[in-house]
Amino acid sequence: MFISGLGEWVKLRRAISRVTEGSEAEFVLSLQLADASEPRGPDREETSFTKEVEAKAKELEKAYGAHVRLHLHPHEASLTIQMSLPEDFEETVKSISTSLTQCEECAAVTLQGEIHTDKKLSILFYGDLYKLVAIYPHETGKYLEVLELNL
Repeated sequence: MFISGLGEWVKLRRAISRVTEGSEAEFVLSLQLADASEPRGPDREETSFTKEVEAKAKELEKAYGAHVRLHLHPHEASLTIQMSLPEDFEETVKSISTSLTQCEECAAVTLQGEIHTDKKLSILFYGDLYKLVAIYPHETGKYLEVLELNL
């Protein structure tokens, strides 16, 4: 079933609550970033892009008390944010996406996320900074539901 509409975040909140059943849950968000500036000749170890991505990682780590892992190259990067599932999940995801759209030197290419409960994968996310798709088990457990969210 593919659902899209005004109440998608409310539906996702209910699904997260149902799937996690009040247990401790972990949220992992992985973003692939690309250098949005014009190429500047040969690859160098440190560029304005890598400096800005490192600054954003530190900013996110401080703002959310999250563990942030970086994998940097001169013109592309991978940023993985790991934290306890925030109560204000919707606001956290939107805030992270807004923060990354304000990055002058970088452009987010893809976004993938997971919610783990008791070390088991419970919910999957994928998309970009404008649309996110969530996949989670239906209440019956017989099939998966797919939910499209606007950021």
